[in-house]
Amino acid sequence: MARYFSRMGGGSPISVTKDEIMADLIQGSEDAADRAKVPALSRDEYEHLLDIFCAREKFMSVEAGKEVILTYDACTLKIRRAGVNVDRIQALQIYEKLMGADTMELSHVDYSYKPIKPIAVSEQPVLEQALLGTHIPLFYGAQPNLGLYSQPDGPFPNPMELMPMGKIKEAQESYEASVEHLVKDIVYVASLMYESGADGINLDTSGAAGDADFLGALLATEELRDKYPEMCIEFGTAGEFVMGMHSELEYKGHRLAGMYPHDQ
Repeated sequence: MARYFSRMGGGSPISVTKDEIMADLIQGSEDAADRAKVPALSRDEYEHLLDIFCAREKFMSVEAGKEVILTYDACTLKIRRAGVNVDRIQALQIYEKLMGADTMELSHVDYSYKPIKPIAVSEQPVLEQALLGTHIPLFYGAQPNLGLYSQPDGPFPNPMELMPMGKIKEAQESYEASVEHLVKDIVYVASLMYESGADGINLDTSGAAGDADFLGALLATEELRDKYPEMCIEFGTAGEFVMGMHSELEYKGHRLAGMYPHDQ
């Protein structure tokens, strides 16, 4: 029986049969459908995925007319991480002119809105120069990263220290206080970048610190949309569902903890 190259979740290469691939597809789809309370994939969709996973070609594409626009988060950082020692504007030009990117994102090595806030005015001229040297839509992005607002990095008590002591209410109050400051920082930085010409703003990895982190990103998005109705806002989430660290937070009557993308 023919065998096909695949990888484990950790990246280790393995050899599998077509039946084993199909069994994994069905098991994964049914598990996800059960967790999210949505229908599993159809037989035709399974067969389509099986064709993709069993393709012998090293490079793959899609049918003409079914393309989607791709975005890059923190692309100016990742190209240096790969060993290409260029500055951020050159990195953006490489993504656009050599790699054919659809959109790009300028970002700072401190990839969170809180540390960017005090240097935001220094980021504005970099963004303006990047816009002059590129053509495709250019976002400015960072993570909400609510964890930076609790001690020792921020002013509020650390919920991860309070909860093991049974101080659940105090931990929840700390999360709630942090959200207010997070929203202010996101709106401040995003406003400066948008007024400097950014085509959009990216809230990357929203929800990484749980439902309070996710709520902060939602409230900041709402405030930015009211302030700049034409602003393009990309909202990237951290995982398959929102972690319930606070567990009781709601947005417009909807509980955030445990919320899957189709409900977001």
